[in-house]
Amino acid sequence: MQQASAPRAIHELGLRVLGHYRTMLWLLACCGIAITAYAGTMPSSTALGLGIASLLAMASTIALQRIRRHPAWLIAAALGADILLLTLLFWHSGGPTNPFTIVYISQVALSAMVLPKRWITLVALLAVCSFGLLFISPGWSHTQHGHGMHDYRFHLYGMLVAFAVTAVVITVVIHQLSHALTQSNAKIARHQRLSAMTTLAASAAHELSTPLNSIVLSAKDLLNDATNNSALKTLQPSLELIHQQTLRCRDLLAGMRRSAGDLIGESKRPLGLQELLDTLKQELPHDYAQRLNFQINDLSAQIDVPPQAFRHALLNVIINAFEASEPEQEVLFSVCDSLGTPSIATLDFCICDQGTGIQPNLHAHVEEPFVSTKGEGRGLGLFITSALASQLGATLNIDSTPGQGSKITLGGIVKIKSGGAEQPPKA
Repeated sequence: MQQASAPRAIHELGLRVLGHYRTMLWLLACCGIAITAYAGTMPSSTALGLGIASLLAMASTIALQRIRRHPAWLIAAALGADILLLTLLFWHSGGPTNPFTIVYISQVALSAMVLPKRWITLVALLAVCSFGLLFISPGWSHTQHGHGMHDYRFHLYGMLVAFAVTAVVITVVIHQLSHALTQSNAKIARHQRLSAMTTLAASAAHELSTPLNSIVLSAKDLLNDATNNSALKTLQPSLELIHQQTLRCRDLLAGMRRSAGDLIGESKRPLGLQELLDTLKQELPHDYAQRLNFQINDLSAQIDVPPQAFRHALLNVIINAFEASEPEQEVLFSVCDSLGTPSIATLDFCICDQGTGIQPNLHAHVEEPFVSTKGEGRGLGLFITSALASQLGATLNIDSTPGQGSKITLGGIVKIKSGGAEQPPKA
């Protein structure tokens, strides 16, 4: 992304529009200058100078289009130069009474499409000041005398105020739309990456299952032969180990294949907190289950989630918390009512540890795939949890201090009270 405040698509479209717009603008300006000079309403020397400046502006447009990278300052400088040249042109052709002063708005709108917020603000401020400067131009001074001019002056001052308000509105609205589109594109890209990885995992599990089943059968046959043949008795322990480990690998691949499907295609259904708690205890390693401290006020409550994917996400975070902690330290798993959502009941799921924490240079990237705070980690746990939060319309907050531990909060999970007293809103 070339500009932090605008998505690439809007930025590139804005640059193309800006190039065509500037070419047309200064071509029309040259024609207008020639006409006014021919009519005698503008001194020929002034018209010549403005004409040359307009041609230079048109040439700069062609030069900008040949540049592959467009720094923000360069685009802002081009738009600022356009505004100043337009102001000079309007100064000698009626001041604020010139009907083409509306072109200032185009400068602000284009800057909002291709520039970061600070540069947009500067361009908008320059446009408003330039328009205001026209009220001391010779063209404006000539309108100060005569009958009925009071209402006309009031109208032009009103145009100045309207222009300032419009410039602010355009700057804020287009910037906010660009920011929202950036976030939406990021969510779509994250979901696409997750879908690609889960599809790859399911495919790999499927392809590996056939040779692994053959190994399981061969190991079982060899184990039977060793049991019945005294000459092979010494190999029996090793064959039993091979058979057990291949069975374990087969189960892991089957679980990987199921999880891949759960993460991208599982439907939501009510899941009781008691059921969730029991499943977490069963699926966690025994040592971790013993050191997990639960704080859940209402075990009878239910939540509206895809069960397998939700459990998988929580297990990822809990296991990460234990791996970051000392061997004897507990990890706190708490569930409480969310704050700030009066229209619908939601729950926050918090996992707190007292481990090593997350280093500042990794904090902004821990939700990206293959970014791990552990040397041997795969870096997918928080990425999968973040993707699930986006899918559910929930939030994932990470509060971590190096050396003091981390608090991971999966918030805004829709709650369904026992007995169906409260249902989630229909989509």
